[in-house]
Amino acid sequence: MRQPIGILIHQIKQIHARIFERVLRRHTNLDISGPQCNVLYQLWREEGITISKLSQRTQLTNATLTSMLDRLEAQHLLRRHINPENRREVLVFLTEQAKSLQILYQECYREMSDINFKGFTPEERCQFEEYLQRFYHNLTAYEAQQKDEIF
Repeated sequence: MRQPIGILIHQIKQIHARIFERVLRRHTNLDISGPQCNVLYQLWREEGITISKLSQRTQLTNATLTSMLDRLEAQHLLRRHINPENRREVLVFLTEQAKSLQILYQECYREMSDINFKGFTPEERCQFEEYLQRFYHNLTAYEAQQKDEIF
């Protein structure tokens, strides 16, 4: 009997997260979790965004994200400011310390890629990444459709 794909993906995610956090600690000496690194990654791509937009990009609920932002702020990796154009919004910015971590993160990413794709040809890697993108698109499209049907 084949293992359900959701269980396999969950197991891969758990193992990947444990290894990635060890690699991060080795390169940064900071106690940053994989999900926290995802938040930083999204802010390296674009900072000064709202918590709501960051929540969408990280696939984290606002409640989970807010507590994660608290921890990252306590580590002096980000700061939050009220949006002067809309006082109901909070914008998230990186500190200089967090910006300097981007190069170290890229080293971690390369190391993880080597681990993840050991034994894959370049063509197999591209194909696998394309399949994952399609898989992700299918799930996000389905979820969006379900939200539309509820409301």
